[in-house]
Amino acid sequence: MVGGYTQYLTRVQGMPPSAVKDIRKKTDNFVYAKHGERKANTIAIATLYKDKDKGGLNLQDIEAKNEAIDAMRVRTYTLPPPLRPVWCSLADRILARAAVKKYKNVGEKALINPFLQGWRVNMSAAGLPKNLKRMMKVGYKYHTRPTPIGATKEIMEQMPIWYHTGAKAKLVSIYGDSWGVCQREVHEIMYV
Repeated sequence: MVGGYTQYLTRVQGMPPSAVKDIRKKTDNFVYAKHGERKANTIAIATLYKDKDKGGLNLQDIEAKNEAIDAMRVRTYTLPPPLRPVWCSLADRILARAAVKKYKNVGEKALINPFLQGWRVNMSAAGLPKNLKRMMKVGYKYHTRPTPIGATKEIMEQMPIWYHTGAKAKLVSIYGDSWGVCQREVHEIMYV
């Protein structure tokens, strides 16, 4: 009943909170035959999202579907470099520009991927597109991090060295000093 076309559009262009609220209201109105009246629901809407054998109507939870779409965007964004679509490279640069100020001491060029490195994105940064903002919220919500299982030496050498997820806090403090600047600017060290 609710889904299909709206979910395709959400995948392509996102769904604003006002649209989610409107769809929820229309679904609620239809299911409970309210005809615009203000009535209390006899069964919680969360129950109606459940399967029929669990007492629900198997309604689609629009918010959960939208979050799943953003989770798939995170999955695509975190693919290995040869498998990543072009938009991921653009997203890397946009997210680097939107990094929290304390992480910019290494320069935007060294901020490669917030999920591979330990830096965070400023979610209220000007110029950060809504789709990337939603993607990052979902990524942060589910603590997205690389899980190396049987990582080869080749894969390990592709990991960014600056704000490396395995780096000790003591190392991070030297990123902005003369040694760190020399390693980045003169020797162009970016990867492990």
